[in-house]
Amino acid sequence: GGDHTITYPILQAVAGKHGPVGLVHVDAHTDTSDRALGEKIYHGTPFRRCVEEGLLDCSRVVQIGIRGSSYDPDPYKYCQDQVSSAAGMRRVMLSFPAALEIIRGCKGLNIVGCDLVEVAPMYDVSGNTALLAANLLFEMLCVLPGVKTT
Repeated sequence: GGDHTITYPILQAVAGKHGPVGLVHVDAHTDTSDRALGEKIYHGTPFRRCVEEGLLDCSRVVQIGIRGSSYDPDPYKYCQDQVSSAAGMRRVMLSFPAALEIIRGCKGLNIVGCDLVEVAPMYDVSGNTALLAANLLFEMLCVLPGVKTT
């Protein structure tokens, strides 16, 4: 649950063990603003902080589904200034997948961490969102290196 501020400490831990990693980030926003509402750590800033701390290998960052509003007048400039390309076989962090196809398409990547954010069970009276989240996390576990799914 939560937003991508939770990914920031996860990436600190992952990079602490593996060094800078690639990132497959599925979201409507880049989360690379310098500040949001005057704060440097806010749900719109975590991936910028990760770049600044050297947690991400910017040549292997892929962002999918980017759209929507932003606090920045030019929300894509920071990302365009970084070097982005395919993730390759080096270590990758997978964050907030939006569809089974995206998760299953990551099979074969050297994924060393993953998370799922933006789940709010208190607004999920039917439990359907929590069930979907559990299924998506299960799918993420299935694409980790060395996991046999057949």
